[in-house]
Amino acid sequence: MIDKFSIIIIGSGPAGVATALNLYRQNPNLARETLLLEKAVHPREKICGGGLSGNTEMLLEELGIELSIPFVPINHLRLNNGHGTIDLPQGCFNKIVRRSQFDSMLADEVRKKKISLNEREPAIKVERCGDGVIVTTARETYRARVVVGADGVYSMLRNVEGFVKRNSLARLFEIDIPADSQQSIQFQQYVGLVDLSLVSKGMKGYIWELPCYIDGKPFLNIGIMDSNLERKTRVDLKAVFSDALKKRGIDLSQYRLKGHPERPFSPNDVFAIQNMLLVGDAAGIDPCFGEGISQSLEYGKIAAEAIVRAFEDHDFSFASYRSEIFKQRLGKEQEMYRFMSWLFYGPRWRFWLSFLWNSRVVQTLLAESYGGKRALHKQKLKIAFLAFYHFFFHYGKSLRIVNSRTEKGDHNEPEAGGLGSLRQKGVNSNA
Repeated sequence: MIDKFSIIIIGSGPAGVATALNLYRQNPNLARETLLLEKAVHPREKICGGGLSGNTEMLLEELGIELSIPFVPINHLRLNNGHGTIDLPQGCFNKIVRRSQFDSMLADEVRKKKISLNEREPAIKVERCGDGVIVTTARETYRARVVVGADGVYSMLRNVEGFVKRNSLARLFEIDIPADSQQSIQFQQYVGLVDLSLVSKGMKGYIWELPCYIDGKPFLNIGIMDSNLERKTRVDLKAVFSDALKKRGIDLSQYRLKGHPERPFSPNDVFAIQNMLLVGDAAGIDPCFGEGISQSLEYGKIAAEAIVRAFEDHDFSFASYRSEIFKQRLGKEQEMYRFMSWLFYGPRWRFWLSFLWNSRVVQTLLAESYGGKRALHKQKLKIAFLAFYHFFFHYGKSLRIVNSRTEKGDHNEPEAGGLGSLRQKGVNSNA
């Protein structure tokens, strides 16, 4: 016997739950004809740093969700390039949570709305059938008019003809280590640390150190991300991580290493076909810093609007879903983050990191983008002007000093503020 639902959402993480809850806001009756399928049982382990941006908090507030789980407040993010540090303005990331607890909290919201959530029921097959879709699980066979892929980077829907199979995935490793909250700077100052120094060694990513609580005890979540967008070079990420930890006095072999991929957002991707659409990590998230929670919530909002419209118009092609993504903040900011990834991790990384380090305006724009206060894509001209100014009055001057000393036979390194200003101890310009 085949059970029928109007909508089946595969996956009950932030993207899947946000789709269901936004459906409930827009059409409660349709939401009650929705089934979420979850292969595990909440709370289940989810490998993630757990940073909640200001944008995430605003999206949760829209859904009427109050954070009811333990968290560590974050005053600011401190970026390190190996030669100096800068603190991004407050509001970029405000809280650190454990994803197992966060996702479980979201799942409880679904249950409160009387939306069906079946745990321990993984989908094993998805196929088109007439004007709908057949979803086969380990327990049942279902039929639905719409299926939403919210099941992560290896979404089952990507195996359906029409979607694109992309192999360009970001790679991440992380560990959790016990921390002394009286000695750890992360707890004492409530600061998240982001280390970009390995970019100079060819890694297209960073190392993070975030304070968190596990079973009420202080821990540090330390991880590494390689965006791997170009796929031309592939570093031994585990070896790089092990070496970086060793320099911090940490022996990787003493801790449980957890690894997972992420799907970077690509404007060339296919986000929907007839009767099916992708959200969250299944569709693609922040290509620069790998932040995915707020994007997952935004995908859920856009997907719900598209689904409600499909039932109203009796048109399940989802032909406009892609354009809706790019019309709204989600797509426009993701394109900017993808461009930023190429700037910070590409062949001109020295100039662009120097630019970030020297411009408090750009630091503020970046923090406000992740904080949801301002759209980075609307500041393109300002950023271009500031980059032009920096090249000729800061970075270019440093290059001329180096060339002049080379011609004179002086091979000593320039003073602070020298080549790319990457040897500074802090910010020395507000331009």
